[in-house]
Amino acid sequence: MGGHKWPLERRFWLYVEPEPNSGCWLWVGAMADGYGVIQRGGMQGKVLAHRYSYEMFREPIPMDFQIDHRCRMRSCVNPNHLEVVTARENFLRGIHRSAQIHRTGLCLRGHPLTEDNLHINTRGKRQCRTCWLANSKLSYERRKGGNDGSNDADQS
Repeated sequence: MGGHKWPLERRFWLYVEPEPNSGCWLWVGAMADGYGVIQRGGMQGKVLAHRYSYEMFREPIPMDFQIDHRCRMRSCVNPNHLEVVTARENFLRGIHRSAQIHRTGLCLRGHPLTEDNLHINTRGKRQCRTCWLANSKLSYERRKGGNDGSNDADQS
């Protein structure tokens, strides 16, 4: 059975490079999806470096909770930049489109996502009713062959 000669905490520090301007501790070891990963040793598997750092310096992470990087840097393992949050809170703090839409209350085209302007599609996804109607109309016109009724020359 293979193992590491050095304790996990010592190996952790081998892969940490402090960044003086931001205060981030950048992980320079193995990565997975932009997050640092470290082998626990033996058959214990791997752990995300930022989670290990939080638990080493702060406290255990409650079950079903996540760690949010307040600095927005996935490779940061500085425990002062990390915060325990729910999955929902972590999602809402994100920079992806869904989180931005949720925070602003506007669809991508700027229409308000109010109760009277929401459409729930067949998969249960919320959509802007204004955009949905416009897209449905375009789709219908394409299926008809582009004839939107503006050319009445074919009618007798």
